[in-house]
Amino acid sequence: KERKVQFSRDWQAIDDPFPIEVGREVQRLTHVGQRTPLVTTETGFHVATYLAERPAENISFADAREKLRDQIFERWRTARFLEFTQALAGSHTIEADPDRLSATAP
Repeated sequence: KERKVQFSRDWQAIDDPFPIEVGREVQRLTHVGQRTPLVTTETGFHVATYLAERPAENISFADAREKLRDQIFERWRTARFLEFTQALAGSHTIEADPDRLSATAP
């Protein structure tokens, strides 16, 4: 605790990938339970564990639609909101007038 060491369990995210050095080590894992060596990057220290293997699912799009929608909707909505607010903010400028601010101060 004194050394300010932190531990977290993170999953790879589509919009926030791990560094490439971590990916190289993960690709070397071959069986469940295997662990990478300690990988040091600019973002920190990483250790990955091969947890499980899931076989491919052969299901129709109609059957997968709800699951896919649930998985991607929140990220899509957040991205669209950020695009919208950036477009609104892009057409505005901010000006500061310290003389007027000091005149209203008590």
